[in-house]
Amino acid sequence: FVSLLCLGGCAARYTGYGPHFSPVEKTIKRIAILNPEIYSFDVSEGGINEFRVDWSDIAKEKLAEALTVKLNSKGFIPTVIKDTESGVCTDTVRAIIKIVTNEIQKRLYGKNSFYNQIEKFDYSTGSVSQICNLLNVDALLFVFGLDENYSVERIKNLSKTASVKTARSTIMAVISTILIGSGTIRTYSVPFERTYLSCTEVDTSGQIVWFKKYFEADGYDMRKPYDAAKLAQSITKGFRIGSK
Repeated sequence: FVSLLCLGGCAARYTGYGPHFSPVEKTIKRIAILNPEIYSFDVSEGGINEFRVDWSDIAKEKLAEALTVKLNSKGFIPTVIKDTESGVCTDTVRAIIKIVTNEIQKRLYGKNSFYNQIEKFDYSTGSVSQICNLLNVDALLFVFGLDENYSVERIKNLSKTASVKTARSTIMAVISTILIGSGTIRTYSVPFERTYLSCTEVDTSGQIVWFKKYFEADGYDMRKPYDAAKLAQSITKGFRIGSK
């Protein structure tokens, strides 16, 4: 996941749907939100990412709360499940989900995607009925993500760099205007921190019934309830109970 943040300055939002997607079968009502796996980083003045366990724990909690509220509003009955509290081991299925999620993303995004053929694919983790029965739910929801947060020093450094670039652009525009009669001033600003999230739902049979990905330089801080709510809304957009 860390490599995703090394893609560099990507400001576009990527969202998509995989196989068997929207709407979710009406038989799926009770959803276990497995404790989100979030990695929060403190970006230093020099651009070095330092993993922060304390920030990550807060981000997990806030995002789980936001997802609960959002799924409730859609008519589902969500329950946040923390592995240490449930007594149910989900390590194996989490590992499989990461592999499957990676494969789905290859088919939906980038140069090697073939979106038009996606419905022909059948993604599955293998039965998770035992876990679902133990948790008394109809489906499991997995969320993985990364969250960048700039240090004060980083913001100051980027602001200074942006100001210098803008000043240089202004000087060049003035010179250009004098020489050829026209010039363009480019204004530089501090780039936003980046956020990556993927949301995958698995029914009792292990079928992947929902997938959505979010990757954007948005400046969001998952530790903040408002930002967590916005992100929860983005990764569940279109997620609804079916009529059949």
